[in-house]
Amino acid sequence: MNDVKADVEEELADAWQELLDGRQELDDGWKEYYDGIQELEDSIVEANQEIADGEKELADALIELNDAEIKLTDGQKDLKDGWKDYEEGVAEYYDGYQEYLDGKAEYEDGLKEYQDGQKEIKKGKKELAAAKTILEAGEAEFSQGKAQFDQVAGAIWMIASASNCGYQSSDSYFRQYGQAMSRESS
Repeated sequence: MNDVKADVEEELADAWQELLDGRQELDDGWKEYYDGIQELEDSIVEANQEIADGEKELADALIELNDAEIKLTDGQKDLKDGWKDYEEGVAEYYDGYQEYLDGKAEYEDGLKEYQDGQKEIKKGKKELAAAKTILEAGEAEFSQGKAQFDQVAGAIWMIASASNCGYQSSDSYFRQYGQAMSRESS
């Protein structure tokens, strides 16, 4: 009988150590999880800033593009007017043509800024997707660690309940553990 009790006590001591190890892993998992959340939040703030910067550049480029289109239209009108009034204003024709070229150059500059803004937005989206992947991996590790901890705690509870070998303090521990798990899941 003493051998059985000694075996049960040894198994209970091993189980208790596994529970402590599991709790440490769970605590480490929580820390890693919260670190991952902070990293994700930092990445999101950075990505949002890059997106906001890209959107501002895009808006500025669209304004410049619109201005360039207006100048281009004005230049074309001046060109047509210059051809009509050729005898009176050959110089007016050249001015209109130059305004057309300036408008076209501004249009091309605006288009380049627009394209650069699109690239910034695309880069921000990639960084946001990478941050999401990191968070999902952390959540999976946390869930796995919690499941292992719950399994070990359940096994210890079963051993302690079945053996009834004087470990009354473990009963109150497991009641507290059950209450803590209930609060955590709500």
